[in-house]
Amino acid sequence: MRRSPLFIVYLTVFIDLLGLGIILPVLPFYAQLFGASGFAVGATLAVYSAVQLISSPLLGALSDRIGRRPVLLLSLAGSALSLTVTGLAGSLGVLLAARALSGLFGGAIGTAQAYVADTTTPADRAKAMGMIGAMTGLGFIVGPALGASLSQFGLGTAAFVAAGLAAANFVLALFLLPETRVPGRAPRRPVFTVLRVGEALTHPTVGRLFGAMFLAMFAFAGVQATLPLLGERNFGLTPSSLGVIFVSVGIVSVLMQGVAVGRLVARFGERTLAIAGFAIFVGTLLVLPFVTSLLTALAVLAIQTMGSAIYNPSLTSLISQEAPPDEKGSLLGLSQSFAALSRATGPFVAGFLFDFGPALPFVVGALLVAVGLTFLIRLPAPAERLVTSPAK
Repeated sequence: MRRSPLFIVYLTVFIDLLGLGIILPVLPFYAQLFGASGFAVGATLAVYSAVQLISSPLLGALSDRIGRRPVLLLSLAGSALSLTVTGLAGSLGVLLAARALSGLFGGAIGTAQAYVADTTTPADRAKAMGMIGAMTGLGFIVGPALGASLSQFGLGTAAFVAAGLAAANFVLALFLLPETRVPGRAPRRPVFTVLRVGEALTHPTVGRLFGAMFLAMFAFAGVQATLPLLGERNFGLTPSSLGVIFVSVGIVSVLMQGVAVGRLVARFGERTLAIAGFAIFVGTLLVLPFVTSLLTALAVLAIQTMGSAIYNPSLTSLISQEAPPDEKGSLLGLSQSFAALSRATGPFVAGFLFDFGPALPFVVGALLVAVGLTFLIRLPAPAERLVTSPAK
């Protein structure tokens, strides 16, 4: 039996996030090796997401014009190159440039989502998007553990191993990944302008979906940044015990997105699941900073993870259904740009709030997600797409 091409797409996403996960534990030490200050270390970590703000919609729109396959191959080749440069970096400037290059080619997850949208029916799409989320989570589970183990052989070793994995995946995709759309049929429109962003945000459905996604991911990024501080303050958790907790949470997320989402969507639909996931997220954010038992905190965290695991693929599926085939890559790439913006800004705001009160990042996050929940409840009927006029 011929293997589904989606297997290669899932593997591509896994390798991409595995490479990022391998690098993350050693990157701060790598930067300090070149005399980086605390601010410079933060910049080294943030530049990846900052570049993705621009690269995600550009690569997505490019995939609408020339096809998904060449953009995914370009992403894999670029990742292998950027990780090799990371391993060879002899100065802080080169290291920053390498991470920026990695962010440029790491912006292809929107293209991977568009590939999934091309090859699935609306009924199966959330399940397939859930598998992308599962591969993302799995990459972040395996990557940091592998990176920490490889660091004993030198800080550059982790980067070279990640580069080798990306290169191997490039060869595999080169021979096994088919194209899903005919190049050249996308409308010749500017790929990333203020007008295009405004068009998406003012659309009655897409604007609400983008707003809900941004608010939820902003809150989630803030939780990730401040949860270790809360755990240390309330329960005396150490870095090693927090690492075990994050791995456990990641496993829950992988299982939910990879196994449960498809069945839940078939029964309840994406919109209902997204609303339920947001409601769970709001409730657990309000409870988490006030629990006094570690066991209770872990249970709340597990429920919170289940909530985020059901709303993420549901939102992506709903967004993909709002664009015609010729603009799916562009729209999904733009959604990844908003996701990158939330990941880049959420931790800063949450950290600032934590200084005024440990519960504030969670309470404010709950209020923001509640606003996103109202966006989802008020979604109009799926009658109007983002672009209705045919290409000239």
